[in-house]
Amino acid sequence: MDIIINPTNACNFCCEFCSASDMPKGRITVEDTIKLLEPYKNDLGEVIINGGDPLMMDPEYYFSLLEWIESVNEYSWISLTTNLLDFYKNPDKWKDLFRNKRIGVITSFQYGDKRRYKTSTGFRVFDEYLFRKIEDKFYEYIGYHVGFIYVVDKDNDSWLYIKHACELAKELDTRVRLNKVCISGKSNEYYPLYKLYEIYIKIIESGYAEYEMNIEQLYDFFKYNKFSCNLSPQCCENITAINPDKSITTCSFTAGDINKLGRKDYDIKENPINRYTLQSRYSYIKPNCLSCDNYFLCNRCHIVVKEVRDNHDEKIYCEQMKTITPKLKELVLKVGDEINGRE
Repeated sequence: MDIIINPTNACNFCCEFCSASDMPKGRITVEDTIKLLEPYKNDLGEVIINGGDPLMMDPEYYFSLLEWIESVNEYSWISLTTNLLDFYKNPDKWKDLFRNKRIGVITSFQYGDKRRYKTSTGFRVFDEYLFRKIEDKFYEYIGYHVGFIYVVDKDNDSWLYIKHACELAKELDTRVRLNKVCISGKSNEYYPLYKLYEIYIKIIESGYAEYEMNIEQLYDFFKYNKFSCNLSPQCCENITAINPDKSITTCSFTAGDINKLGRKDYDIKENPINRYTLQSRYSYIKPNCLSCDNYFLCNRCHIVVKEVRDNHDEKIYCEQMKTITPKLKELVLKVGDEINGRE
């Protein structure tokens, strides 16, 4: 069981595509976090820290959490998804935590004005110059360039992702994860999954596959039928989210929808059967999906299914996925075999 912890909704950024603004306000104590984690300790896998920004919490929160994890499960680890701005300003505050072998860090870079950070005089756009300075600081103190997430939307999907994501990852000798924007937070933009798959094809054809993380997951899916979180319609059974208000829900990415539909309907701490509410309501785009070879690829996430339905895109989505999948599979398997052969 992988666990997502959103210890706080507080953040020093204001990203249009982020769902943190829809999360309950506040901070959860480490004592309450451990209490909520206790039932999962024997099956605990990765502990994923989101938010808000994780660095809005004190480092002692993570040291205490790490001490408990080490005492109950020798194989578990903590992964933090953070903008790293507080680390950049206060590296000595975080260096001991980030050097711990059970701590993994991933950051994000979004080109354009949809990612802003707060200053004493207002907001500034988070640009490539600042991102590079943060990466250099991380390398100076921790010893490697950290991987990053790049959110793709209609404003940056015309080859900008090559320049500002793949080329940047190659230059820094790290990797990028290109994710599509979801309808959450301040964003109401619908961006179809098939457009992201078209981008993966272009990345492979451009020779950057080894620098993009999701292509590796697609390789495992096509080659070994191995599912990651975002390729598994049964994810509600394998991942749980702990939120700042101590509610436990199926996935942090549903934060906006939960607030609109009623958080209690998804709080599995109060009613375990709610674990399957989202799964049962949005398990497929249309009934024909159940007999289609592309079922797991097209219906990879219940939120994706909900977005397609809400935007009445079923027909085009189906047609595009059937067109794209053969080429995507061929290229992913070819480049994956080549990369694994080199390794």
